[in-house]
Order: sequence, then C-alpha cells, then structure tokens
Amino acid sequence: MTMTAGHSRRRFLGSSGLLLAGLGVPGLTSCGGGSGSGGQVSLRMFWSGSQETNRILLSVIKAFEKANSKIDIRPEYGAGGGAADKLNTQIAGGRAPDLIVMSTSSMSDYVKRKVIFPLDEYTSSVIDLSDFDKRVVANATIDGKLYALPLGVNAPGLIYNRTVFERAGVDVPPPEWTWDDFAHTANVLTTAVGDGVAGSEDAGGKKAPFELFIRQRGKELFDGPQLGFTKEDLGDWLDFWYQLRRTGGVVAPDVQALYDQMANSPLIKGKAPMLFAAADNILGAQPLIKDKLDLHLYPRGEGDAPLGFYLVSNTMFVGYARTERKQETATAIGAMLTKPEIAKFNMVEHGMPPSSKARDLVAAELDADAKHVFDFIQNFATMAGDPPAPAPPGGSEVEDILDRTNTDVAFRRLDIPAAVDRFFSEASSALKSD
Repeated sequence: MTMTAGHSRRRFLGSSGLLLAGLGVPGLTSCGGGSGSGGQVSLRMFWSGSQETNRILLSVIKAFEKANSKIDIRPEYGAGGGAADKLNTQIAGGRAPDLIVMSTSSMSDYVKRKVIFPLDEYTSSVIDLSDFDKRVVANATIDGKLYALPLGVNAPGLIYNRTVFERAGVDVPPPEWTWDDFAHTANVLTTAVGDGVAGSEDAGGKKAPFELFIRQRGKELFDGPQLGFTKEDLGDWLDFWYQLRRTGGVVAPDVQALYDQMANSPLIKGKAPMLFAAADNILGAQPLIKDKLDLHLYPRGEGDAPLGFYLVSNTMFVGYARTERKQETATAIGAMLTKPEIAKFNMVEHGMPPSSKARDLVAAELDADAKHVFDFIQNFATMAGDPPAPAPPGGSEVEDILDRTNTDVAFRRLDIPAAVDRFFSEASSALKSD
C-alpha cells in the first residue's frame, strides 16, 4: 500500500519506495545480472514495504517468469528501517540490483548521480506505452528522457470517517468545497463531536495539500532548481493552519507528532475524522477501525482559481545504470506494467494500473472496497491536468523542511514570519547543495 501523500517528516519505506541520500556512483558494473543454465538470465529486483506489498510483487514476478522463461528474477525484499541503508550501500559499492522500486520524490537525485538509465530506446520494442496516459509518462521524464515507469496511478484523497459525520449530524461537504469550507467543516465537527476530538488532522506540514494550494494560485512547488512560490504564499498557508489550531479545528501538535504510520494517525486513533492522504491509503486504513471510512476530493481555491489537480505516481520502476542486462531489465519493467496478464496482479496496491488494458482487466476483478478506490481515481483523472515537472535534486529534503517548519509553528517555537524566513533559507540551501 502506498503511503500517505505528502507526509514528509517520516519518509515511509512502507511506500515500497526508497530514498537515495548523498551517494556517488563508482565506475563499477552491477553484479546483479548473470546467465544461468540454458541461457537463462537472472536479474535482481529490490523493493521495500509492507508484507502485502511483498506478497503482491512476488505474484507479479511469478506471472512474469511464467510468461518469460528466459528471465529469472531474484527478489530482494527490504523490510524495516534498514532497507534504505541496504540499498544505498549496494549503490555505493556498484552492486545494486538490476531493477529497483523507488520513491518518485527521489528520481531526480538518482538521475543526477547517474544511478538509473533512461528507458527511451526500449519504448519501441519491449516497453509498450501506447495505452499509457501521457500525463503519467511526463511524470517520469527528466530533461526529455524517460527514466522510470510508475507501478500505479494515484490521486490525492481526503479520508474521512463517515460514521463520525453521521453520528454528529454534520453534512459531508460537496465535491466542489473550498479551503474555507474545509476550515468551517473542521470547526463544526470539533464542536459537534466533542470529547476532545478535533475536526481534522493538522496537515500544514504535508507536501500534497500544500502543493495543491500553491497550484491553485497558478504556481508550482518548484521552478526548475528553485522554489516556485513566494514567502507570502507560505505565510498564508502556515497562517491557515495556525487559525485552525486557535479554533480547535485541528488536533494539538503533540497528537499530530505521534503520526508516524497510519495506525498512529489521528484518524485511526479517533482524534480527528479527516486526514489528507492518497486515495489508496483507505484500503490499509479501513481494517484498522470499526467506523466506516470514505474518500473526498481535496479542497479547491476560491472562484475561478485553477483546480491544480494532477495524477500522482508515488512509486516507480527504474533500472540500475550499471547493470550488464539493460535489455532484459527493460523487458521486465515493460512486461510487469503493460502486459495485462502480469500487471493485473498489482491490482490497486499502488493506485490504478497505468496501462488501460491492465486497468480494464483489473476493474472486473476488484472487490467492493477496491472498486470504490478505483472509481474515485478514475473520476479524479477526468479533472486532472498536467503534472508538475519531477522535483529537482534536493526536493525530497524540502518536503522535510516544510514539515519541520509547520511543526515549529504549531509548538510555538517560531512565529510565522521567522518560520517562513528559515524555510526559504534552508530550502534554498538544500536545492543548491544537490
């Protein structure tokens, strides 16, 4: 299950994506690929995440090997906090796996350090993108070259506790709600529910809602290697959440600080009935709570402000640049994502399949809960515009800085002007250093 869209302080390995941190790449070739008996080629494939992610990707591998007898894939599953360190050590030593499942936010860092190779030359042979949404392909393209392909297409989704809304007698807002409507709903819920429950989590430190807020102002999070918004924009965002803390519309900072995984989120702990997330997160959240959860679109800007919506691809397949088996690696990536009989095993684990053929096949096999998520993403796709360019090197660190900035304002360690100044100083340094 891909993790929450924009929960930046704790970069989740559970999202089945790994972050690259400050690595150079020596001039060594990968020891990942090799030839077995009968001319069979062996590839290594690395991923991290939940046991469910592990189970699903093993099913995908099994289906691939059944259809491609000449290629054997050796899985390397990383569980727990040491997974990223393991991969980073392999990359630094020139011994990384041929295929890597990684976080989209790290793609630019991988490209800059020449850790992954472009896939363009294989799109006319073993990678068929004819039924891929062009917006999805653009999300994996840097400097005109295609470096990755997404395991799924997702949408931001506000998860809300429908049972709490109904019990409190609070109407669920219409899909066209604004940020002011969200604030009003949060405050109404706080009053109606009582018992120390706030209307929403404090999402001021999350990248996904902040980026949407910025896009609704006609700007982007990044403008090339620089920030794409102003100090006034960030100040307005921080003040929005500051005012909600004053009115009790969001949880206290000590409650928000405990949110390191879905099980500890204010939503699951019964502290707040609204949570900013990715749409598919509801499938992992629902088994953790008896109340009925549901999905809602993120808020919009006022008046004729642009929607700012775009399809999200949080987890990518990439090929290690030092592999001696680029052709076979590209073949595996292409087949796992574009061959319906293989891609169908991924179901909606990482959102909606990027291939329309696989999507059609999967849709017919989903249970009611998964179909609800699938339909939500499908509907979102009709409203989504072009995605922003991939984050520049250092972009993932900027997400952490945003989270830390909001936290310091929430705990009153900094006032908003000082927090904004520090954010711009630290973010600019992070982008320049990378």
